[in-house]
Amino acid sequence: MSAPWKVAKMKRTLVSSLAVVALFGALTVPAQATQGAQLTVVNSPLTDVCPVKVQFNGMVIGVPNLPFQYWFITLVNGVEQVTPRTTMLMPATGVVAVRYSLPIATSSDQTTTNIVELDATDLAGQARPTVSTQVKYFVTCRAPSTRFQTATQLDTRNLPPKSGTALSTAIQTIRAPTGLASTTDPGVCLKHFGPDLLGLVTVLCGAAIKDGLLLVWDWTPIANCAACPQAADGFRIYRSDGRALAATQNGANSAVGIKRPADGYDGKCYTATAYKGSTESSDSRQFCIGSAVAIGTQTAKFAPSHVRSPVQDASIRSGVCNSTTQHDYSDPSFEVGYEHTGTVDAVCNYHTSTFYRGAVAFDVSRLAGKAIRKATLRFGSLVTRIIPKTPISRPYFALPTSTTDSCATEIGTGRDEWWARTGWIEFDSISSNIAPAAIDVTVPVSRWLNGAPNDGFVMRGSNEGNQQTDFRFGCRTTFANISLEVEYYP
Repeated sequence: MSAPWKVAKMKRTLVSSLAVVALFGALTVPAQATQGAQLTVVNSPLTDVCPVKVQFNGMVIGVPNLPFQYWFITLVNGVEQVTPRTTMLMPATGVVAVRYSLPIATSSDQTTTNIVELDATDLAGQARPTVSTQVKYFVTCRAPSTRFQTATQLDTRNLPPKSGTALSTAIQTIRAPTGLASTTDPGVCLKHFGPDLLGLVTVLCGAAIKDGLLLVWDWTPIANCAACPQAADGFRIYRSDGRALAATQNGANSAVGIKRPADGYDGKCYTATAYKGSTESSDSRQFCIGSAVAIGTQTAKFAPSHVRSPVQDASIRSGVCNSTTQHDYSDPSFEVGYEHTGTVDAVCNYHTSTFYRGAVAFDVSRLAGKAIRKATLRFGSLVTRIIPKTPISRPYFALPTSTTDSCATEIGTGRDEWWARTGWIEFDSISSNIAPAAIDVTVPVSRWLNGAPNDGFVMRGSNEGNQQTDFRFGCRTTFANISLEVEYYP
């Protein structure tokens, strides 16, 4: 497309993306997968030996569990480039982090436009793609500098410069980073970034840890040195074998994700440098990846420690036989739903309402104190029987059983150790919009791992207490192969 189109497109701002989200929250419109997009540049302006890659981090906001596509539109010195579209399923959180590396071979021309835009759309052909703000970038290509490292420099890299040393001016005036290490803790990642605007850093930290190796480090200026920089322009991460540049982080942020090498991380060593303009420090002490270094997230799967289905019956006799009785008991299987049945005779009508709740608990104590990325309650199979609403004067019938529909409409957490007693089970609701086979339970599980009481989950159907003496109807689901999957940061 032509440059004039792009100049006009530059006028869109983040306000337009947020307005789309606000509009969808206020009006009833057909659901579309994408409702907002945000994009930031990680390492610009960038001065380095070309070719280089400008890194962009973004996120797409939309409707959970709907497929969508995203792509990037760029202008490189006024020439438009469009990346191939990537198709994904929007996760249950409604937010997905995306990344883009733009290869640049020559310096940016200040007289032309250099931008990147994130676009997204659903697969149903929504009228207009969701777009981010257009993010500017700038690259200055420089000639390779002479960098060296000797045993003496390794010992003295973080000391103030001394008169008469053989160290280079670059090493004398800017200190090397210290404490280079990896982390799988999002909290540690956050401490190495600036303010977490709109929660974007939290999302990106989690995504970086899940995707692979996240390195963090510390940096302070050289003390008692008036000529030394008091702030670095940024940092570079190098592979120790061959001095290949692995990543660049511009600004004060001291954390960066490292792309997985083709042959994996194991055995690879990395060093970090700080730079100010064209001046670059000596290397930090190297950090090597071995079998004891945790990389990415891990997933633990738990079988239930307790399962129970409390059942409550309420029987009503009308007419001259008018009476009401109620009792609670437990069913050995995990069932959720309700049944309202009855009979008619010449004297009395008999009606019984039965409600089934399912309760399940998991012992997750071995992950105590861990930060988690996601927790999912899964049901390996289910069987549902539905009784259509029918006057009790007509013959009883039920629809064919279903293995995809569920009578469970609400889930919550228990209020006590219900497995240690009998009787009805109450709960505190956490969601009334749940999927049949997998339910996101990240929030309560995270609380349990941080010390909150773990009283398991309780599920119920929608028609508890709805007694209609002239009709029979019901919906009852039996669940099997229940498990809890927790993706956590080791």
